[in-house]
Amino acid sequence: MDILIIGAGATGLKCAVRARRRNWDARITVLDRGKRISLGRCGLPYYVAGIIHEIEELRKTSYGALRDERYFKDIFDVEVLTETEALEIDRKRRFVKVRRKGKEDEIGYDYLVIATGSRPIKLFDGDERILTFFDAEDAEKILDFWENGAEKAAVIGAGFIGLELCEALKNLGMEVSLIEALDQVAPMLDKEMARFVEAQLKEKGVEVHLSARVREIVAKEKLKVVADEEIEADFVVQAIGVRPNVEIAKKAGLELGETGAIKVNEFLQTSDERIYAGGDCVENRHLITGRGVFAPFGDIANKHGRIIADNITGGTSRFPGIVGTSIFKIFDLTAGKTGLSEKEALYYGFKVKSVLLSSPDKSHYYPKSSNMRIKVVFDEAGRLLGAQIVGAGGVDRRIDVFATAIYAGMKIQDLANLDLA
Repeated sequence: MDILIIGAGATGLKCAVRARRRNWDARITVLDRGKRISLGRCGLPYYVAGIIHEIEELRKTSYGALRDERYFKDIFDVEVLTETEALEIDRKRRFVKVRRKGKEDEIGYDYLVIATGSRPIKLFDGDERILTFFDAEDAEKILDFWENGAEKAAVIGAGFIGLELCEALKNLGMEVSLIEALDQVAPMLDKEMARFVEAQLKEKGVEVHLSARVREIVAKEKLKVVADEEIEADFVVQAIGVRPNVEIAKKAGLELGETGAIKVNEFLQTSDERIYAGGDCVENRHLITGRGVFAPFGDIANKHGRIIADNITGGTSRFPGIVGTSIFKIFDLTAGKTGLSEKEALYYGFKVKSVLLSSPDKSHYYPKSSNMRIKVVFDEAGRLLGAQIVGAGGVDRRIDVFATAIYAGMKIQDLANLDLA
């Protein structure tokens, strides 16, 4: 059996390794157009901040082995071909046309896995000082600018990446301006919860510009970001989200979902039963709304890889969907969310109720105890729809309880009787 995987990120490599563990006779090949595979991109802000000192640390296992092409070949007998671009899928013949080192070739498959990930959204270009923050090369460019005397940075976008990058740049001693088109930071949160994040940013010296839509970036000796006012910067980072990489799937005639990502069934098969897809390039089903959602998160990508490998090698694993759990750290605060925010629940037509409360992260008399702010969203029947927590500590444990409760279809009344540590 020939298994061909396009993309050497979380989904692709998880699928390759899992498939090998389940079938030692299969020929498994992974293609990637980049040079550096298996990079933990979520750690890039910590590399920029100087917390992680070598970029290669983001490619290592927990026991220190570098996950390069040789690692996957020696340990798992998986052939990883870097700097190899997949150009076209011939579904009838079951071949993929590739370009490697300037030459075109074809590779056959019995099962094909599309794990092409996502790409950063760019609104502005044309100057090397206008960047995105998506891969190792972007991180290296930012550090090069800083090492060559850059003092002012502008970050466009106040989502996960933009917020974490603000902290990283402040750790370098830079002046940082955060520019967001909406009227709040952290748009995944409800406004009253996002205010705590905004206050933390301002306390740490980040200049926050809300309701500020960037119209242009003027490139002179210094860059000028034209939004609600002119903001001067030595470099500008666009952190305004990502889009699914679906070009090769679209060209092959595979069905796309309502979000523009690849449509898959519960087995993560595409509209071609011999082709599976997972990770940032696919559409997921939201378990609360039943609608398709684009959710480019590493934990989901890893689950997809495992499930695809199971099904290719004779199993019947299913991926039911997601409830949308996420967490991020910003300076001294952690913010977590699961399920729907109140504004999202209203948008989807739920009759919503919510409660806001404050609770200590540990016994109030214990040293360094601090309050968490918690918002719980539920419907008229008491069914849990979502939760958000902002605090200095303990956020991850609590948000995971809410995520489990939502997944299990529990009601808000049930929470009072949970037997927790």
